Amino acid sequence: MKIKLTPFLSYVFALWKNNRYREGVGVCGDIAGLFAKLCLEHNITARMLYKKDCVYFYHSKLKKFFVELEKYRLQRFKYINDYSASYFAGLFEVGGFDENGVYVIGDDVDDLILQNLRFYTFKIKNKIYIKKWLMFVKFIKPFVIKKQDEITNFLSQIH
Repeated sequence: MKIKLTPFLSYVFALWKNNRYREGVGVCGDIAGLFAKLCLEHNITARMLYKKDCVYFYHSKLKKFFVELEKYRLQRFKYINDYSASYFAGLFEVGGFDENGVYVIGDDVDDLILQNLRFYTFKIKNKIYIKKWLMFVKFIKPFVIKKQDEITNFLSQIH
């Protein structure tokens, strides 16, 4: 069975990319619960393993798919569509809001993808801040799961 990219897998990939666990396909940190819940609900795995604040499972095809996607994400997320929106929603779940604005956790490739999508940015350490944050928040809002209430509150404060 060949794995095809979907908006859901784009989101899960984003969670995995910046918080990956060294074994199998997994994440560490405060998004571990969300990652486990999504993978179990969508039948990606039937068995989840836990260590401290990390969750993971073994799925060699999915891991290979994620590694390849990481190499070619500049090409895969180059359009304003559900795939790139869900990918950046996943990165936003790790990021969020702070005194400097709306940010995602990413690298230079993620910054370049955002620039190509016309969401101009500035970087402080590993945080990529979005200059056109209102457009960006509206772009990712349908795909955000964990921080949906924060986005709703944020948008209600500016209107």
